[in-house]
Amino acid sequence: MVSSKSLLPLNLIFSIVIIVSVAASAPEVLQKAGYRFPTAYEVLQHLNFPVGILPLGVESYLLTPEGSFEVFLGGTCEFKVADKYLLKYKRTIKGTVQNGTVTDLKGVSVRVLLVWIPITGVHNSGDELTFYIGPISKSFPISDFNESPRCRCGSECANRVLADS
Repeated sequence: MVSSKSLLPLNLIFSIVIIVSVAASAPEVLQKAGYRFPTAYEVLQHLNFPVGILPLGVESYLLTPEGSFEVFLGGTCEFKVADKYLLKYKRTIKGTVQNGTVTDLKGVSVRVLLVWIPITGVHNSGDELTFYIGPISKSFPISDFNESPRCRCGSECANRVLADS
């Protein structure tokens, strides 16, 4: 006869396998049932931000109920804001978001002269977006962010040309 103590590890393993299987297939099951997860751009709009604060090419994102987020791009990305300020987004962007405010931002920087300085936060005041670099801030008309910018490919362009030849 098998004791209940010897079955405990098997029951635990079986339970873990079931939980992992259900969790892994949940997004697929929901999609088949017609549920569509919102895009990162749709979530931005819901949180009172224009889509243009994220470049085109978001591959995925994570957002917790507490507001912590991670956004995953296909690679690093550079683009200009107001035809003057060069922004750089790393492959992964992290921070905390509430309605109209991003804090603890990591992975986004602005080029000032020859130096890249981290942008630490963003605030939407209605008609302007204010970007924070520590205690210093710079505001832009919200209309500058109506559309998601395309990334410059920088040195990646040369690599693509060589690979295509």
